[in-house]
Amino acid sequence: MSAQSLSEFFSDVSSNAEMAKELHRVVESGSGDSVFNEVSNFAREKGYEVSPGEAAGLRAAILEEFGGDAALADSDLDSVAGGAKWD
Repeated sequence: MSAQSLSEFFSDVSSNAEMAKELHRVVESGSGDSVFNEVSNFAREKGYEVSPGEAAGLRAAILEEFGGDAALADSDLDSVAGGAKWD
């Protein structure tokens, strides 16, 4: 999927209240990485090609726009590098 097409999907969701409500339900009902598959399926049903990986890239924007639990999942925490120790 092109960046333009991905941008169109997000723009259309942002400007269409009914579509936004549907996506919100999808995001709320999912958990962990499976939510990205659900978002991808939702987009496909609406005529967009959004891969689960692209949906993962939109995670922060989706959560900010449509609510949801903004806490990091364990899988997100596992991917974060450690800090530094200052003596």
